Amino acid sequence: MTIDLQPLFQKKAPSFLELEFQIPLTEKILSELDSEKLTTPIKVKAIFKKTKEGVLGEFDVEGKIQLTCDRCLDEFEKDYYTHFSQEFVFPFLDFSDNVYMELRDEGYIINEKNQIEINETLRQGILTSLPMKKICKEECQGLI
Repeated sequence: MTIDLQPLFQKKAPSFLELEFQIPLTEKILSELDSEKLTTPIKVKAIFKKTKEGVLGEFDVEGKIQLTCDRCLDEFEKDYYTHFSQEFVFPFLDFSDNVYMELRDEGYIINEKNQIEINETLRQGILTSLPMKKICKEECQGLI
């Protein structure tokens, strides 16, 4: 999903850009390699603030996800919620009035139209919010 940050870079720009949106299940956030599967659209609240090197995004993400229990191997559905930050940078960093330009290719890049892609950011935020040990219920006996 592409987010347009152009309002932050206009002459009378606001100090931040606040967005609230849903990402439908048709948008592939989790890859085929991930064992988890989203079961509801992803609800996202995001605040973007301009920084010296680009934009800082603060994300609140929630939804439901299908997991496999590590004890009994049954599938179950779980609510998830996560809050995380991600910095997006310009590919060229300007030091002192265009005297020194450095090409940046690491991290999350703001393109020439002042847009960012957030699918990978959301994927990593969701996956890192999940428990290490996925248990369907506390009293699960495992495989019998």
